[in-house]
Amino acid sequence: VYRLPVADALVDLLLNCFSPLALEEFRRVLRPGGVYLYVVPAARHLWELKEVLYEKPYLNREEDVPYEGFSYLEVLPVETALDLPDRETIRDLFTMTPYRWRTPRAGTERLAALDMAEEALGEAARERQQGFAPELAGHVERILSRVTAGKYARAAISQSLEISLQPGAGALQPWEFFSGGTVELMYLALRLGLIRMLEKHSGPLPALLDDPFVLLDDARCREALGVLRDAAQAGSQVLLFTCQDRTVLPGANVLELDP
Repeated sequence: VYRLPVADALVDLLLNCFSPLALEEFRRVLRPGGVYLYVVPAARHLWELKEVLYEKPYLNREEDVPYEGFSYLEVLPVETALDLPDRETIRDLFTMTPYRWRTPRAGTERLAALDMAEEALGEAARERQQGFAPELAGHVERILSRVTAGKYARAAISQSLEISLQPGAGALQPWEFFSGGTVELMYLALRLGLIRMLEKHSGPLPALLDDPFVLLDDARCREALGVLRDAAQAGSQVLLFTCQDRTVLPGANVLELDP
């Protein structure tokens, strides 16, 4: 920045984002009336990173510094939060900041410990998912096979609880490939399957459903109601909110709400 390959008085707008301040060079290349946009760290810049690196994280100093040859048009605070997707990105961010050479050894060790903790937690989550996913998929498969008369007999559950189905003899397809009614059935089956698994440790649990059968045809609606009836008979409390007469469970307690 101290020797810009630009002719004198040629630049209309000069942007300096976290770079060294070369005022003499900047004044040289800016035309009269040109604008210099200077981005500097705010008080809590990279605060979450500093909370890891320092036992007592400090606020950056904020002040309006006079710069010879320039006058302030506006000071505009900008703040946003970004979720970094993985530890490699966090390390890259750390490497490109001055904290890389300013941080005490203990701080860099804490950052490295976060890497190890994330890896351990990820491995634990994978092991947990491998344990419960097949059982949950079994519940989903039984419900879907019953409601769809065997059209969907195989399901797979991802770590984020997203469902894939195998239609007939075809390949597994993610939920986005299916109709709205089938997607509603998927997540009804998922909720009921989760309830069934949790009940093994807690006892009967309630199921609250808000008109889950709007997109179903009458045949599938009847079968789905049968699934809810069986859940109620097994001890679960099923609370079904609906505006359709066809989705009232026979023998259920019905409360009509005023509009």
